[in-house]
Amino acid sequence: MERIYSLALHDVRVSGGENSMNTIKHVMDLFGIPLTVHLIFDKSLENEDVLLKFILENLVNKKLEIVFHGLSHQCSKNVPKTLVFYHKYQAEYLDDSDLLRENTREMFYNSKLLLGCNLGICPPCWIATKKTFNFFNL
Repeated sequence: MERIYSLALHDVRVSGGENSMNTIKHVMDLFGIPLTVHLIFDKSLENEDVLLKFILENLVNKKLEIVFHGLSHQCSKNVPKTLVFYHKYQAEYLDDSDLLRENTREMFYNSKLLLGCNLGICPPCWIATKKTFNFFNL
């Protein structure tokens, strides 16, 4: 049976545009195996032509997989400071708000449509509630 390996690259931001693309490309070239990118959708991919084109090309040739890794990757000001510290300021989804759920749902589904494939899900330091599970239909 053939084994397929993939290296994971976390915390790459859509807003990085060409810099994010160069980082992804550098790691892909360095290791020569498929790459799973945990992408922070702090901006729509639609607004990053160079990054979007690169991702689409590499999804087609199966050299790249995209994982949804949140919208900001940072705790909001509503999260108690002890939890913020414990989660290294990354537990974005500890703030259980309607607005965050709606923004996440919209970005997740729009990105799936834009990329033409399912996205993996790895929310940053996520302590999930029933409400947060619902927007992913889990």
